[in-house]
Amino acid sequence: MWRWQDSNLRSPAPKAGRIICYFCIEKIIILSQKQHINYSTYMKNIFQIFNSIFIYLRTLIILVILGPLAIIFMILVSKYSHKIASKLSYLLFKSFGVKYKIIGTIPNNGPFVIMHNHSSFLDLFFLPIVLKEKYTAIIAAKNFKIPIIGSILQRMKGIPIHRKNKLQSRKSIEIAQKRIKEGYHIAIFPEGTRTITGKLSQLKKGGFHMAINAKVKILPVIIKGLYDIKPKTRWTINTSIEAIMIIEKPINTIDQSVDNLIDREFTSSFKIVVTGSYGGCWVCMPDNTAWNTSLSGKNGWADMFTAYGGSGVPRNTSPGCAFAGNMTGSSGSFTCVFGTESSSNGNNKILIRFKLTSGQSISTISFQAT
Repeated sequence: MWRWQDSNLRSPAPKAGRIICYFCIEKIIILSQKQHINYSTYMKNIFQIFNSIFIYLRTLIILVILGPLAIIFMILVSKYSHKIASKLSYLLFKSFGVKYKIIGTIPNNGPFVIMHNHSSFLDLFFLPIVLKEKYTAIIAAKNFKIPIIGSILQRMKGIPIHRKNKLQSRKSIEIAQKRIKEGYHIAIFPEGTRTITGKLSQLKKGGFHMAINAKVKILPVIIKGLYDIKPKTRWTINTSIEAIMIIEKPINTIDQSVDNLIDREFTSSFKIVVTGSYGGCWVCMPDNTAWNTSLSGKNGWADMFTAYGGSGVPRNTSPGCAFAGNMTGSSGSFTCVFGTESSSNGNNKILIRFKLTSGQSISTISFQAT
């Protein structure tokens, strides 16, 4: 509870060496809990606006000073262009005030087609931080028109793509395949554009065709947090959130179809090993907004006694979409596969619920990667 007090100071004419002061309380304002919350939110928004303006100005100064120097060095020592770009990307990313954590490393047996979810313009500066070998990227053609940034992309042998022109898009994929043969990693946003919801959009097939034709592995990279830090629909930057980069294991493309690779990209799986006896088992991976508490199998709860009856991968459905094969009510293990909606949830938690009757108990439970 906040209490504000406004007061007036009145000083009458002095008498015989003494001054008498009177404090008159004019009004008292007491904020309710709701008003307090609104006031706190208002102040946070004001701070975020001024902080964002400062961040943009700071980043612009760094880009204007270091960008031309980077271009000059790229021209003089072109074989180190990727290293120069990585260093500049690191400095620019840090100038945005983003805290970050990286899980995993880029394997040395590349090159790879690096597929990266696209949630913010900050993605352009985050990924190069971890790339140590030669790399380039398929990037929207409009980015090549940005002063300094466009020149750096050209020196990096960046590949412009016109999303609305299918013929030009195919030519961009062909150029990328040549770059792969030259030993370059190719980074691509398989969604084609930034998400406006924070969830993974439908994947385009061009990058998968490229990986199959070039006979190289796909390296999935998952970014969490950047959407909340700077989404496409908001100009301010929230520096209180940590960005996380997760580098997954490479995916083999030999003898794989595009559809199979896309289905694999849409899922994550794990094995649950249980010791004990029980009458029922449900699994749920909750999303950011809801924690379901029912045993009905709705809203993300998957009944482990019921086999998945559909075809393909249950992607783009309700959060927590999971399926598994039939299992018995005794010690054993089962594999659970979650679709995109649940795999991208921010809680990173899995809920398991067992129904126990008289004499039943669970002694151990563990998780294993599949």
